[in-house]
Amino acid sequence: YHAERFWEPFPTLNRINNMEHPIVLPRDYPLFLANLKQRIRAARVKVAFSANREMIALYWVLGREIVDRMQRGGWGFRILEKLSIDVEVAFPGIQGFSVRNIKYMRTFYRAWAGRIPIGQRVVAQLRGPTAPALLARIPWGHNITLLDKLKSPTERLWYAQQALQHGWTR
Repeated sequence: YHAERFWEPFPTLNRINNMEHPIVLPRDYPLFLANLKQRIRAARVKVAFSANREMIALYWVLGREIVDRMQRGGWGFRILEKLSIDVEVAFPGIQGFSVRNIKYMRTFYRAWAGRIPIGQRVVAQLRGPTAPALLARIPWGHNITLLDKLKSPTERLWYAQQALQHGWTR
């Protein structure tokens, strides 16, 4: 469509309605389109899961680095406030780096660092500075809920597994 029609409410529909000559579609077109739509949906889901996994991995590493700096001294909660502000200034409109969420990153790391219970078949063991694999497969909000509501790592892992397996929401 043309740039002057960009602001019309439904430019794609306008393009179809304004076609001078109707198109005769091949017989396999509806099936082709249905398959394409399914592939687009599947790709979008993969992108969302990949983005979630990467963000949780970032939150894990940031949580670890904050814990390390607080243990060595010199870093307190005021530094977390400053960090939150500086990230928001550097990335206007970014979400996920409020002081509260940064504290959750620290809590997330502390809750899981070296505490993956033995015998949990569904959880990959920690490899270096990465978050446990199962926890990176559920949304961040689910991880926060598990941290807030359950104190036992075994219970948290069970609920995380069930949420993933059954598509549970918060």
